[in-house]
Amino acid sequence: MSKSITTNGLYKLFLNLFRFTLPALIIPYVYRTLSPDNIGSVNYAEGIYAYINSIAILGLYDYSIRELGKVRHDKNKASEFFSNIITINIISVSFALAIYLYVIFFTLSDHKIQVISCILIAKLILLMVNIEWVNEAYEEYKFISIKTMLCRTVSLVLMFLLINSKNDYIIYVWLNVLFDFLSSTLSLYYVLFYKKKVSFSLSYIKLDKVLYHFKRVISTLFIIDIGFFFFSFDKVILGSYSSTEQVAYYSLVEKIVMIIVVLSSTLTQVTLPRLSVLASTDRIEFINLIKKIYNALMMMVIPMLVGSIFLSKEIMYIFGASEYVAAVPVLNVFIFYIFIFGTLKVFGSQILFALNKERVFIVLLVFFSLLNMAIKFFFKDNLSAYNVILITVSLLSLLSCVLYFYIIFVEKININIFNKNIFIYIVGSLPMFALNYIHTYISNVYVFTLVAVFYSSLCYVFILSILKDDISQGLINKLASRFR
Repeated sequence: MSKSITTNGLYKLFLNLFRFTLPALIIPYVYRTLSPDNIGSVNYAEGIYAYINSIAILGLYDYSIRELGKVRHDKNKASEFFSNIITINIISVSFALAIYLYVIFFTLSDHKIQVISCILIAKLILLMVNIEWVNEAYEEYKFISIKTMLCRTVSLVLMFLLINSKNDYIIYVWLNVLFDFLSSTLSLYYVLFYKKKVSFSLSYIKLDKVLYHFKRVISTLFIIDIGFFFFSFDKVILGSYSSTEQVAYYSLVEKIVMIIVVLSSTLTQVTLPRLSVLASTDRIEFINLIKKIYNALMMMVIPMLVGSIFLSKEIMYIFGASEYVAAVPVLNVFIFYIFIFGTLKVFGSQILFALNKERVFIVLLVFFSLLNMAIKFFFKDNLSAYNVILITVSLLSLLSCVLYFYIIFVEKININIFNKNIFIYIVGSLPMFALNYIHTYISNVYVFTLVAVFYSSLCYVFILSILKDDISQGLINKLASRFR
């Protein structure tokens, strides 16, 4: 545990800033260049692919990080685990590929969506060599950051150069495949030939081990992405019963919100290996770390949520221009997923997963996912991006409440969701209420947005320093010590 969570968190933050700053620049260009109909078709095909992708990767990624993190200091045990997981991965991807081919050629009637789906087959095959989880288990966040920055830059520069008309949506799909290819290839070389912390050998593969890990991997299937089964289903049902334009509205807003979500939840993305160890060795330290993670998460989530509410129109205009103004109400509802994701991430993917109690989360997630499907099928003739996300956010909020009470009363982990730190973060966000007044003096959308972000950030940091929030103060002290 020589690598601190703060250092890993900073690498992950820089990575996420880069990973989503460049897309924040390219998304407006892509959505304005490609028509809502074409980009809607891409999003619809990607929604179908997302389901196949979930079958291919099962719950392998998070499970592998957790389990490899426990044996990473023993190369033989690590290599044995790696070899058996790779075997499971190859089998599951092959099975998913067979299903996907059937879906493409026997169920899809739209030629455009068929063509896009055929290209996405390449993404599916690349999953066989995606071993990024090894780097995360060994906390190699510096390499992950540099590699992703390089691959993303190449991909996005090519997008600016090659996407010039509304008919270039095929190029857009291929460039996304290119990013996956570069990322997977570099990680494969780094893990197996440069660092050599694990190795693949047929001698390590045992049927009983494969079956053992497969059963446990299956139990983590739904932890892959908390909102996955909701959002993917939303896009598919909108494409089936509404229109590709509604899919485009929904997908654009989803991309915007997920940028904010990932940036605000950076710390939770590097703590799983550490939590998995503490859960079985030091219960008190485990609970203390959970509380710190929750407060650190809310330190980012609360101001981003409030700021997004006040800047929703500007955000929508910057990303989509006038063609996507109709999606502003969708964004106003979707924004609340920022907070919901934070709570679900801590309660489900952090606490229950680290405690090997993910089955509880799975049962609840399956129940609410099925309820989500049933409600939307009932209203299928009156669906729009707005009422679809309204139902989704409501159900995810209820799921979050159920998980919270389970954590409190069953697992006996007392997390005060409205503690002193949360109060400080709310107070620090209050100056944002002046943004409407500031807007009366600045008419340019881009200038106002920059001023609003600068003003809000400055006020927030100032208030946190005055009220001496322990999370921000601790982060500042750690950063200061590294530059002394």
